[in-house]
Amino acid sequence: MLRVVKELRPSWVLGENVVGLVRMALDRVLSDLEGAGYSCRAFIIPACAVNAPHRRDRLAIVAHANGQRHSPGGDLGQNRERQRRAACDGACAARIPWETQPGVQPVADGIPQRMDQLKAIGNAVVPQAFYPIFKAIADIERRSHEEGSEH
Repeated sequence: MLRVVKELRPSWVLGENVVGLVRMALDRVLSDLEGAGYSCRAFIIPACAVNAPHRRDRLAIVAHANGQRHSPGGDLGQNRERQRRAACDGACAARIPWETQPGVQPVADGIPQRMDQLKAIGNAVVPQAFYPIFKAIADIERRSHEEGSEH
């Protein structure tokens, strides 16, 4: 992904991965993006933040080509676990019932062929959880264009 980012030089980069990447390689990912000239931030987003009936944490890495650089050893590295717990606990406490997809249940019903489907569902991204990031990027870009047209 870093090679593609370096070649295409997009204004924004949004990466998504399993939360285990925080321990395995997040510092390196952030450092690589910063070395390529991006300001970045990482967020852990639980599915229950958008009222899903399960937690399923996912890692979002947001990087912007313009802006202040974020040091890998700063508050993100030192406070990562505390930030994750606070975000998840608050979001999960406020959840409400969520409609499930017809024919897909979060429990095994004894049919062996369903196990692969259930396993895939267990690691899936809940797209609604990433909507606020895309909306924020769109709002920033819209304001930037409006300010640019005023000058």
